[in-house]
Amino acid sequence: MRVQTKLTLLFLFMTFFGSMLIGSIAYYMVKRDVVRASAEHTFKSFNIDFGTYVKSYGGVKAAMESEKFDAFVERIHRLIPSDQGREVDDASYSTRWQERLFGYLVLSGQGVVLHPARGFRVGDKPPPEIVDQALGIEVDGKTVAKAVLVGETVLTEQDERYLAFVRHSLVTGLIIAVGVSSLLCLVFGRMLSSVLRNLAEAIRLMRANRKEVCQVEVVSDDELGLLTEYFNQMNVELAKAHVELRELAIRDPLTNLYNRRHFDEQARQFYESASRYGQPLSLMIGSLDDLKKINDDFSYEIGDLVLEKVAEIMSGVTRKSDVVARYGDEEMVVLFANTDKENAAVSCENIRKAIESYPWGGFAPNLVVTMSIGLCDNTGHSSSAAMFSKADQLMHTARADGRNRVACD
Repeated sequence: MRVQTKLTLLFLFMTFFGSMLIGSIAYYMVKRDVVRASAEHTFKSFNIDFGTYVKSYGGVKAAMESEKFDAFVERIHRLIPSDQGREVDDASYSTRWQERLFGYLVLSGQGVVLHPARGFRVGDKPPPEIVDQALGIEVDGKTVAKAVLVGETVLTEQDERYLAFVRHSLVTGLIIAVGVSSLLCLVFGRMLSSVLRNLAEAIRLMRANRKEVCQVEVVSDDELGLLTEYFNQMNVELAKAHVELRELAIRDPLTNLYNRRHFDEQARQFYESASRYGQPLSLMIGSLDDLKKINDDFSYEIGDLVLEKVAEIMSGVTRKSDVVARYGDEEMVVLFANTDKENAAVSCENIRKAIESYPWGGFAPNLVVTMSIGLCDNTGHSSSAAMFSKADQLMHTARADGRNRVACD
């Protein structure tokens, strides 16, 4: 499963769960307030009815002895005509307290039941937890009794319609929230996964071509942006390290010239190109004369200094397009690309003279350094190795003819 899909599903689940939780809490709070308001309104209506009942007979005891409270309420609510000559409408007084599955228990000041409700009879003494919840019923500013709700408040049809409307609104809001969140999740999920895909692609390219620096655009300043920035830095360092390692692999550690392996590879490529396109190619091998004697007479440290300086001299008098390498202990080689024998011979002579004329006395008194050189330019040989073999023969010819000279094919 893709990261984008996982993120989208996670965001959708969190949105749905969060919306359900918030909606449930909101509905619970609304219903609680509606029930509380309904209970307060019902008690107020009951208080009015009971106060009227007591006031009509001049006291609680006289009212109880004269007429039952339920009968009194039934009579005044349905039988008494209004000032306009019609019966009083049910809405003029609330009768919910006697029509629902709850009731008000009327208590005396001592907590004795005066008006029964929900299993309690006249004369009973309810538990303290019920008595403590009782509220006073006032007539002309005086508390004549107490009343407490027993049972659960049952909402009116109007209240139920209101709560149904609230539920419908919350469900609609939930659907809209999930829809909008789905769209946002897709957008942000795509943005997040886009950064990760770019990083993955950059890593793939970096693995395929370690010399290339693959940079990813930093599009944010969050953790992903920081990760991208660190990746870019790491990529630059790895590419640089790869170049350095490659250079170390193809360089001679003492002279910093190319090594034998790299020279052979370059010679093969240049030979194939010269043979294919008919271009000139020259190859020289130079051997330092009496390097072993220099090591024996002046020390290996002086011999190493001589090799380093000879490498520096040869690099200085050749072109950047020429491939200069250390091939053996005392052999130096140069590949002159697109160069004929005459021009290559001039370069070889310049190398020989530069080495011979260098003030070697600064390294050690009486130190003399020369080089014998063999040069081959015949691309008619079967391979670059064959050209190298011919140049090696010519180098030995130069040494046999007295050293410190150039022998050409």
